Amino acid sequence: PSPKTFNDPFDGQVQWARSLQRALATQGLSSERKEALVKILTQFEDRDPLKVLEPGVFCFTRDLQNALMWAHYARSHQGVCFYYSFPPTYFAKRYETPNAEGLYFVGHDRVHYGDNAFLRWLLKGDLNKPCKGYVAENAIVKMMTTKAQNWAYEEEWRIVTSKPGRLYFDPEYLEAINVKILIGKD
Repeated sequence: PSPKTFNDPFDGQVQWARSLQRALATQGLSSERKEALVKILTQFEDRDPLKVLEPGVFCFTRDLQNALMWAHYARSHQGVCFYYSFPPTYFAKRYETPNAEGLYFVGHDRVHYGDNAFLRWLLKGDLNKPCKGYVAENAIVKMMTTKAQNWAYEEEWRIVTSKPGRLYFDPEYLEAINVKILIGKD
């Protein structure tokens, strides 16, 4: 799905320009980090990544039993939860080149909750993850994996692709199917 369809309208709405300016104004940055931040800023100056780009963002949770997750994402406790266990490089290898729809893997990460998570990454995070040498793309992944602290119960991980579309999972990595059925009280 597109970030435009998130159930939280503030999700993915990172103040990236302000964060980059604050990071660049921070004293004591290494010249290497400062250079990487300038590279991100330069690449985003001509095209606001949150307005021009429309990545696909695939959301997953680690907690199969969380009642709030079932309420929010599983048709009010009537859905099905598929539990997969993928090798660390699965999506990078499977979607490293554009598929027929032009969709390709940009990166993945656990969601970082709290105020200024993107700024913290700019100042102290590994700018070469998930893909070494692609700091602007990594910044987009970080923007799409930053959420307000109130959502921390989700224990979310996200996969970011070049555009919305469908991902196909090999069934060999399916470990469990969890079905939640509501039974009436009368």
